[in-house]
Amino acid sequence: MSGDNLELARNGNIKAMAILIEDKTGIKVAPKMLFGITLKLTTKSLAKQKCLQVIEVLESIDCQIKNIQISGTILHRYFSLKAGKYVENTASTYAVTFALTGGLLILANIFYKPPVRTVNTISHSSNHVATDQRTFLGK
Repeated sequence: MSGDNLELARNGNIKAMAILIEDKTGIKVAPKMLFGITLKLTTKSLAKQKCLQVIEVLESIDCQIKNIQISGTILHRYFSLKAGKYVENTASTYAVTFALTGGLLILANIFYKPPVRTVNTISHSSNHVATDQRTFLGK
């Protein structure tokens, strides 16, 4: 059965990958493919050492998925495949996200035009008398 899962995992079956990860590390993960290019593995809790064990299993599978995101309760890590090894790129992912968010805020600030406050006066052509503002006192 493990050989079948290994072959399925090498062919890109993410459920087979999750089974192999659980068999080899004891970590239960919920796999999900994001946009067809990133494998997201979600788990309840994940220490950094366990995260590295998951990456070792994925490297041994040789699945050729370019991007991996591992999300735990506290720990979120991003990895990219380079020369057959997964290299952590969490810091660069956060930097790109921060730069894009900052750029959008700057653009929004540049192009935002606050509403112009206008005062409407009501005048009748027959009287030309301004009316005082009335306050409703009840009843």
